[in-house]
Amino acid sequence: MTRVYLSLGNNLGDRKENLREAITHLQKDFELFAISSLWETEPWGNVRQASFLNLVLGLNVYGSIGEFFARCQAIEQALGKKKQAFWGPRTIDIDLIFWGHEIYRSSHLMVPHPYWYQREFVLRPLLEIAPLMNPGGKSLLFWIRHCRTLFSIGIGCIGKLEGIEVSPIPSLTCEELKGQGLVLKGIVAVDSRDGIACGGKIPWDIPEDRSFFREKTRGGILCMGRKTVERLPHSFDPEERELWILSRTLSFFEQYPRALIFRRPEEIRDVQTDKIIWICGGGEVYESFLSLCSELYITRLLKDYHCDLFLNASWKQWFSCGQVVKHREHYTIECYRRTPDCDFVEI
Repeated sequence: MTRVYLSLGNNLGDRKENLREAITHLQKDFELFAISSLWETEPWGNVRQASFLNLVLGLNVYGSIGEFFARCQAIEQALGKKKQAFWGPRTIDIDLIFWGHEIYRSSHLMVPHPYWYQREFVLRPLLEIAPLMNPGGKSLLFWIRHCRTLFSIGIGCIGKLEGIEVSPIPSLTCEELKGQGLVLKGIVAVDSRDGIACGGKIPWDIPEDRSFFREKTRGGILCMGRKTVERLPHSFDPEERELWILSRTLSFFEQYPRALIFRRPEEIRDVQTDKIIWICGGGEVYESFLSLCSELYITRLLKDYHCDLFLNASWKQWFSCGQVVKHREHYTIECYRRTPDCDFVEI
């Protein structure tokens, strides 16, 4: 199965209905897992024509890229697309933007699409449904800013295309992430009852723990929830580590313009990185990702801080053996590995 992204657009006839028909044809053969909003775009290249409606789809595809591309062309022809002037008006356009993380070149097809980084009407809807994607090692936010320095084209979101059903997204698995080359590690401080917060706040402040956290995560990616980010110290240096925020609040972009904000854990499927992704709170983030981590670092406090939020009790099933990294009078720092890969002794 390949995770595929398509850009659809048109500026002739009933624009919304043309898009809806194209999607209906695609859904007969492929699994639609994501659809962006509709974006109205001024014409590009040949400007003497009507504005376009554009959107981006995410599909799960079984089969070869050649077969898939032929199917897209057949749908275009069935909906009345004819050879016209380059960048000219059309009833439907289906462009293959990304075929997983692969590069494909032939006499009639180039993937990734050769103009993806020059088209805001591709980048903006793509950011909606694949916010963690980083083609060329750069975030979509970077490419949007880059695109604006090259072109100035009017574009605006005009809402959703109604009546389109999206398939449920399967949960992430360790095997899937390992095959993708992603390394996730957890890091957390707990009290004597595995508590991690009280009243939405961490009820302790241990300089040694903060120092261990900074040293361990330097050069990596911090993956955390909105409330956890709000507790970051002013000394947080975004140059030393990237920041991913699991949040459904889009306005949060304004506070952390360099952060990548995503809505669902499954969107991690779109990223490529050789950096360690550190899972570091709060509760929803640990619930979503802890079972996918290869290692878990725990700063264990010997005191009961009367917490009302606790680390998922299943962590002991996923990480059944470990070793003490540091032992002090009031706390220990422990490292656990996943059971299948474990070479530690049980503690």
